[in-house]
Amino acid sequence: MHDLAPLHALGGHSPQIDVYDRVTLAENADFAYVSIAAHTGCKDKLNKIAGNVIGVTLPPPEQMTNHDDINAIWTGMNQWMVEAPIESHETMADDLTIKLAGIAAVTEQNDSFVRFDLTGELCVDILERLCAVNSRQMPYNSATRTAIEHISCFILHRSAGYFSILGARSSAKSLHHNLTNAIKSLI
Repeated sequence: MHDLAPLHALGGHSPQIDVYDRVTLAENADFAYVSIAAHTGCKDKLNKIAGNVIGVTLPPPEQMTNHDDINAIWTGMNQWMVEAPIESHETMADDLTIKLAGIAAVTEQNDSFVRFDLTGELCVDILERLCAVNSRQMPYNSATRTAIEHISCFILHRSAGYFSILGARSSAKSLHHNLTNAIKSLI
């Protein structure tokens, strides 16, 4: 029998945290992810029941909403990503698949994405070096799709000095490399 142990996106047995002067970059593996795409003609019905069924209302374009510990992130036309603590929501995709049958397509994304949390006073300066998003003008609870060195990402502005970057787990090391290079260019 094999003795396998799961690894985090950057290959470690625990999430990697890089602490620099005035900024921290942390791999955050504490969340479960589910993508939801409304079936044709069902967007209004999905929006009406989302609060009760999903636990959070679905946001308009380029925004995110939250309720308790659940976040809904706009990802595209009639598409959202739901983010919740993995400890309590690991089977969220299975639950929502049943509850949203005939209304929306639900796909588990738990190991598809990597999340990096960027915190500190240099966040905006770092993001300005990496992508064509006006992070200085992003309001809290906004979500924008962009590219960082040809890697498709979502930039989430959670609060003052707190951004999250969601990218493909398969590009985690490249994304981390680009983030750390931008940080090092500023400190």
